[in-house]
Amino acid sequence: MSDFVPSSFFTADFAGPFIGMSGRFTSVSGIGVEVEYETYNEGGCAVPHRLFKGLVPQTLVLEQGTVTDTDGFAAWMALIGSGVRNPLNGVITLKNHSGVVVRSWTI
Repeated sequence: MSDFVPSSFFTADFAGPFIGMSGRFTSVSGIGVEVEYETYNEGGCAVPHRLFKGLVPQTLVLEQGTVTDTDGFAAWMALIGSGVRNPLNGVITLKNHSGVVVRSWTI
């Protein structure tokens, strides 16, 4: 059985107070946001108006990968388990088969 080498992959690097972790994944979803709006039909006007309400971030899902810094991940899970909310900033990077950056997103 040969090893599967994907044509592209994602790297994810997250950092917060006292915590840092990184990993490689074959699939990432939920990077975008959803725009919420309300439709308003004004009397006598054939075109409805769309009123902007806000942005709803999607849930970030990292699939088929490994966390390369397990100490940071374990510490983050321990904080969440104890009720401490510790948001992390991060960068998701899409790389081609040679490891060259194709695109990146700041989270």
